[in-house]
Amino acid sequence: MAPASTDCQRVAQWLSTGAIKHTLDPTTPNSVDLARFIARANGATPEELPNAGPARPEAEAALVAAVGPVGQHFLFVLLDGMGMNLLEAALPPSSFLRRHLAQPMHSVFPATTTAALNSLASAVHPSAHGLPGWT
Repeated sequence: MAPASTDCQRVAQWLSTGAIKHTLDPTTPNSVDLARFIARANGATPEELPNAGPARPEAEAALVAAVGPVGQHFLFVLLDGMGMNLLEAALPPSSFLRRHLAQPMHSVFPATTTAALNSLASAVHPSAHGLPGWT
């Protein structure tokens, strides 16, 4: 019988096999990257943004490439709880949402509504804003 894995070993295996993705995967933007992108698109300078940790140029470039130049108007739609797996399983490729998907993104961790919305509002991770859940 194989020895029991620790939680850390199981998570490390899931990350290495791609079963789960790290929220700080350098090539996939997360909701903090999006908040910073929206702020920058609306005229905020890098110096005006809060420190959100190390720079993530690959994630920023992915957002710029997906969205393109932001003009006078910018529409942002948030579908709380709508993960890519649900989107792909429930909607055909010809659906409006699937056809207009600009860029898959990761949430923050923990991926709760409270943590994610406060990260969007503050442009920092839950470890900085301190609101991982409702209680």
